[in-house]
Amino acid sequence: MSSPSDLPLHTRFSRNTLGKDLFVGDIHGNFELFIHALKSLHFDKYRDRVFSVGDLTDRGDDSLRCLNLAREKWFFPVLGNHDSFILERFDQDPYRKSMWMMNGGEWWLSLTQAEKEAARETVASCFSLTLSVEVNQWRIGVLHAEYPFTLWPPDEKSVDKDSIKAMLWGRDDILRSTGKHIDNVDFVVSGHTPLNSPKMKKNKLFIDTGAGYSANNFIPDPRITLCEFHQGSIEMHSINMHDEKRLAFEVI
Repeated sequence: MSSPSDLPLHTRFSRNTLGKDLFVGDIHGNFELFIHALKSLHFDKYRDRVFSVGDLTDRGDDSLRCLNLAREKWFFPVLGNHDSFILERFDQDPYRKSMWMMNGGEWWLSLTQAEKEAARETVASCFSLTLSVEVNQWRIGVLHAEYPFTLWPPDEKSVDKDSIKAMLWGRDDILRSTGKHIDNVDFVVSGHTPLNSPKMKKNKLFIDTGAGYSANNFIPDPRITLCEFHQGSIEMHSINMHDEKRLAFEVI
């Protein structure tokens, strides 16, 4: 297996009757920050679940530990473009390897061959391209970047190389004035594009708030964001190692 198209296109999860569900933005190797965030939210791994928009790896200090979260019984990721570098063996092509290294992939060079093969197996066996979760009265969809269709979930007959590329790399949904409501789902949660605060566009919620990036003019306070869907409301927890902020997402 060496292609995103080999992964499950869609995985469904029923309602969690024991505890709460959290949806986390791009982690990008920030293992300690992620665990700190879970502790601050009183996460219980025996009752609660985490659904990830992908990009567990690159940029941060603990990419391998973050990738191995996918093997935990309480953690469920979709594939991000950075995770796909592992699956597609970007390290075996000089151009693609250079692109990976420039985007935070240096950690890969320090792994043994056995660790690299285990990492590829983790991506191949523990990730899907999209997923759905029943939370309270909501049906929540999750994918990494842009959804190229107007009906959820994706249909295998409609998915091709270009639509998979959009799901991993696309930014039109958030950066342009285009984008349509997605039918047959209440909300679709995505990451990929770092933002200074969570954004809602139509029924698409974008929760990558810059974890793994250095502070800059656009994102002066990079954080990891986790989202909860309550009965009739949505709560955002944007966390760094110093404090937690409950942010109201911006509707655009």
